[in-house]
Amino acid sequence: FLELCSVLDPGGTPKSDKVAILSDAARALNHLRAEAQKLKDANAILRESIMNLK
Repeated sequence: FLELCSVLDPGGTPKSDKVAILSDAARALNHLRAEAQKLKDANAILRESIMNLK
């Protein structure tokens, strides 16, 4: 848990509460999933634009 905490908040005060660490990890995962979906959507739009230019 300490390693996970250090990855989630490098340089921050290490948390000892496992629930807080897991909550932060879940929040980070949801943020990364949303960002990945936005990038996939943008990639699809760009690919479509490229196909229209050919």
